[in-house]
Amino acid sequence: MEFCDAAGLNVLVTAGREAGQRSGELRLVSRNESFRRLLESTLLDAGLRVYDSLAHAVLAPPARVSPHDGTDTPVPKRAEAAVPGL
Repeated sequence: MEFCDAAGLNVLVTAGREAGQRSGELRLVSRNESFRRLLESTLLDAGLRVYDSLAHAVLAPPARVSPHDGTDTPVPKRAEAAVPGL
């Protein structure tokens, strides 16, 4: 991934939530350190799982699903403020 703005982050968060509501999960594959830092700085790394390879993503155990809405981890309020549209 070369570029990801607030709209792209919103798409990822929405896809992750929808997958969680369907008893699934979104697994991202990226070795791009800038993308990983972006997720960390917006606190989205708490809810979006990123793997170094497709093999790691496929073989990883399922995320622990919390009872609040079926997603892995709720999006922190700071992240919602940092990324318009969340």
